Amino acid sequence: MLSCQARPRSRPVAYRPRRQDHLPPCVFYEHQEVPGAQNHFNCPIVVSYPENIKNNVEAVTDGSVRYLHPSSLSRTRRSPPTVSSSSVRKYGTFRKGNAPCRPPRVGRAAQSKTDVRAAGAKALADMEKNGGSGIVLAGRPYHVDPEINHGIPELIAAYGLTVLTEDCLPIDFVPKRPVRVNDQWVYHSRLYTAAEFVCGRDDLELIQLNSFGCGLDAVTTDEVCELLEQGGKLYTCLKIDEVNNLGAVRIRIRSLLAAVAMRRERGSIRPLTYSRSSASTTPGDAEAALHHPRPQMSPIHFDILEPIFRHHGYNFEVLQNDDRAAIDASLKYVNNDACYPSITAVGQLMEAVTSGRYDTDHLALIMSQTGGCCRASNYIAFIRRALKKAGLEHIPVISLNANGMETNEGFRISPSLLLDAAHGIVLVTC
Repeated sequence: MLSCQARPRSRPVAYRPRRQDHLPPCVFYEHQEVPGAQNHFNCPIVVSYPENIKNNVEAVTDGSVRYLHPSSLSRTRRSPPTVSSSSVRKYGTFRKGNAPCRPPRVGRAAQSKTDVRAAGAKALADMEKNGGSGIVLAGRPYHVDPEINHGIPELIAAYGLTVLTEDCLPIDFVPKRPVRVNDQWVYHSRLYTAAEFVCGRDDLELIQLNSFGCGLDAVTTDEVCELLEQGGKLYTCLKIDEVNNLGAVRIRIRSLLAAVAMRRERGSIRPLTYSRSSASTTPGDAEAALHHPRPQMSPIHFDILEPIFRHHGYNFEVLQNDDRAAIDASLKYVNNDACYPSITAVGQLMEAVTSGRYDTDHLALIMSQTGGCCRASNYIAFIRRALKKAGLEHIPVISLNANGMETNEGFRISPSLLLDAAHGIVLVTC
C-alpha cells in the first residue's frame, strides 16, 4: 500500500485504490543480503506475474478494470527496492487529490526482518539451553502455508526438534563467497548462507522444501547439497508437490535422524571447506587448449561462427551432436529438474568429452553467459559440476560474456574477431 502526504494535513494519509484499481508492482530486484553475491534478482517468474495478469485476465484485457503494474528497478544494495518516483509520475492514479504519493516506506519491512531473526536467535538459545537439536526447514515464502507444506513443520516438531526457517537464522558472519554457481537470486543467497550456518553447528540439520520443479531449484538443490556435504552434513530434499500422504516424508525424516545419530557416534563432523571447482580458468589453461568445442544452440548463426573463430587462430568447433545420445549423457550428470535447454547443452559437451574423440588434456569448453536473471547464466556451473562428477574437472570452461563476469587467461575476443562475428550474424539473419 502506498502512503501519501495531503496538504494541509501534517499526518500521512493512506491511499486506498478504488475498487477497479489494481496495483501489482513488477519488483525486479530485491535487497542484496550477501555482499559477495553476483546480483540480487527477484525470481523471474514472480517478476513476470503482473505481465501475465495483464495479458491473460479478461477484465484487464477488455478494459473494464484499470490495471497498473509499475516497475521497480532500484539496484541499491543498502535498502529494499521501492516504486521509483518515475513510476509515480508515469501513473496518474498514484495520487490522492492533488498530492503525489510517496514510494512505500521500507522501515517496517526492515524491522520485520529484525524481529524474525530475533525470534530465531531466541529459539536457538532455548534449544541450546535444553540440550536439543533443530532442523532448518528451508523453503520458499509460500511454503509457510499449511495447505502447501502438508504440516511438515509440525511433523518435525513432533520428534522433539526445534524448527527454524532459513530467513530467521541470526547470521553474525560474512558468508563465504564465491560459490560454484552464479549467486544472483536473493532467495538462493539465503539458502547458501543457511547451509553454511548449519555446517558450523553440530546441533542443526537442513531440510529443503521443493515444489513444482522450478528450473531455478535445480540450481539451488545441487549447490545446497554440495555445501552440506563439504561440511560433513547430510542433504534432504522433500518434493512436497509429489506428496499425497506424510508416510514417505516421515520415513525420510526418521532416516535423516538415524544417520545423524550414527554420524555423531563416530565423530565424523568436519569443518566446511569451499571448493569452487574450475570456477575460472587458471593462467594458460585456455591458451594451452588446442580444441575449443561449444554446444550447438542456433544452427544457422553458430555454423557461421565456426570458420570465423578458426580464421582468428582458434581451433573452434560447434558440436553437431544434438541428439538422443547427448540427452542420455546429460542425465548422468545434470539435475533432472533442470530445464530442457540446459540438459541439451550440457549433454552435447559431456557426450563429446567422454567419447574419446578429443585429447582432454588439450581441450577447453566454451559457453556463453549473460548474467541475466534467467537460469541460463548457470549453464557454466552445470558444465563444471558435470565435469567434476565425470573426473574431468581439469578441463577449463570458458565463459563467453560481454560484462566481465569471468575472465579467461589465454582467451580473448579481439576487436577484429568481434567485428567479423557481428558481420556474420547480420549476414545469416538477413
